[in-house]
Amino acid sequence: MKYRDRESAMLELRTGGTVEFEEKTLVLASGSLTRERIMKQNKIRHVIIPSLADEDSAKQEFGVADSLEKAEKYVQRLSYEKAIWLKARLQNAVILAADTVAFYQNEILEKPKDEADARRIFNFLSETTHHAITGVCIVDGEKIKNFSVNSPIKMLKITEEEQDVLVKNPMTYRYAGGYCIDDNFAGKTIVENKDDFNYIMGLPLKEILEYLKEEGYDFSE
Repeated sequence: MKYRDRESAMLELRTGGTVEFEEKTLVLASGSLTRERIMKQNKIRHVIIPSLADEDSAKQEFGVADSLEKAEKYVQRLSYEKAIWLKARLQNAVILAADTVAFYQNEILEKPKDEADARRIFNFLSETTHHAITGVCIVDGEKIKNFSVNSPIKMLKITEEEQDVLVKNPMTYRYAGGYCIDDNFAGKTIVENKDDFNYIMGLPLKEILEYLKEEGYDFSE
């Protein structure tokens, strides 16, 4: 079908169909509110169509990511799976997929499962320098760009009182490591270094735009 809107496109994809765009379109393969916010703030023309790739199977096939090198390959693999799932179902699209994890002491920290897990993660990351690692995959026909960006994050102490508030915030469970400096941690002094919000929030826009420019694309509004 020809693309009309996000809802009709998702219905078509869920029922085994394909979606075609009238002109070359940048598709963000993510339901992340943070990534959408970054794209809008930077005035980048795009359409959001979340990938329905089987991430659990991809994670099981990859195995344990117990080193920084493996963690970087892990997020690259997941972003690749997301983009490739859409590649077979979209026509006339440049697909942009990303996946982010927090990594500390040889452990990948994804979205907290529940309050107990959130507290465990906050206590684990409190007063540490850990890593926010984002994998990116850009697919344009047969061209595939798959890479990762590693951002060291210095975390100050997360007090028990702060944790009491955070574990009741539903947004805590939407982010790797349980936090986003532009959402549930906004206005707090917990994260010390904020040199590049985009890296920490899971979309290394500088590298993405440089690659798109090299390929002759300008999706700016």
